[in-house]
Formats: sequence, C-alpha cells, structure tokens
Amino acid sequence: DDARYAEVPREMLESGNWLTPTLNYIDYVEKPPLIYWLGALSYRIFGVGEGAARLPLALLALSGLLGAWWLGAWLYDSETGLGSALILGTCLQFSALSHLITPDLALCAFLVWATGLILRCLRDPGRGRLWGSLAWLCLAAAFLSKGLIALVLPAAWATGLLLLFPELRKGLRPLLVNPGALIFLCLIGGWFWAMERANPGFFRVFVIEQHFQRFLTAKYNRPGPW
Repeated sequence: DDARYAEVPREMLESGNWLTPTLNYIDYVEKPPLIYWLGALSYRIFGVGEGAARLPLALLALSGLLGAWWLGAWLYDSETGLGSALILGTCLQFSALSHLITPDLALCAFLVWATGLILRCLRDPGRGRLWGSLAWLCLAAAFLSKGLIALVLPAAWATGLLLLFPELRKGLRPLLVNPGALIFLCLIGGWFWAMERANPGFFRVFVIEQHFQRFLTAKYNRPGPW
C-alpha cells in the first residue's frame, strides 16, 4: 500500500490528469482521490521524493491531534484537551497510520473534526448552521478520502446520540439544513458526475463493487464471516 499510494499521485502529476487516478498507467478508481491530490500537490511543491510523499500524512496526523485537543478542551478544559491529543497520538494504530500512505489516516482525521462539529451543532443549536456547515465540509473531505463509510459511521453515531439524549434533537434541523450540506452535495455529486462521464461505469465499480460486493461477497478474495 505504501508504495502504491505514493506512485498514484506521481503518475497524476506526470500525466496532468487530476481526475482519473492511475497505477502503473492503468485506471485505478477503487478509492476516492483526495490523498492522491494531496500527494501530487506535495510533489509539485517539493519535488518527487519520500519526504514529499509522506508530508500530507504528517499534516493530517497533526490535524487529527488538533481536533482531539479542541474537542476535549471544549467539552471539559484545556488540560483534558491536551490529554486527549496525547492519548490519540500515542495510540499504536494512529501512530502506524501516520507513517503508512493509505486513505485511512485522512478518514480518521476528518472524522475527528466532523463528529466533534456534529456534537457542537447538536449542543449549540443557536449557532448550529455554522457548526453544521463546517461538519459537512469535513464529511466531504472524509468522503473524498475513503468513500461512503465517511457517512455511515457518523450517521450511526449521531443516531445513537439522538436516541439516548432527546435534548440534543433540537440541533438536528440546523445540522441537516445549512449551506455546508448543499456544498457537500455539489462537491460529491460533481465528482461523481465528472468521473462517470470520463469513466463510464464508474458508479457501479466504485459504489456497488467496492462498497458492497467487496464486503458481502468473495469477489475481491475477502472470504470470511461478514
């Protein structure tokens, strides 16, 4: 994975095609493009090399730590926020992902912010449109990092909160109706439209095969209990 996710943005920069990723010059559309865009941008600024390939990882990891600090400081105090960042930063898997080029760290970092902002929106409905808009922007970045899972996990978590804490339900409307939600639909819808136009059948491959058949069937050689 490490080499693959470093090579795709190199080819993207070389070809000038920032829409359809390629691996070994063959279309590689199994994953969304955000980490490829970040890698290609880093290559353009600093030149192709290992340091440039890993720089987006470092920045994303710092963003995730900052999100953990902000959430802890908002909910409790600055000391708790600092402790939250230290605990996350010393978690083995988070540390490992910050050194391996995959979409997973980007997903993690953006979901830290998205879930924190969703909670802020639910608890502060008076400014819910602001918090909700920012949450949807983070969800768009998470979706462009890993796909539909960026919506499934926060939706399940938020549904649980609303069931357990009815007082939060007054923040649901500003969470769902705000400019950020419209921007999300335009960004993701526009990306799907452009990809389907450039690569007919993309929707079937990306959504049906990669998001459902990959986990529910042995099509991609992943047998075992679901």
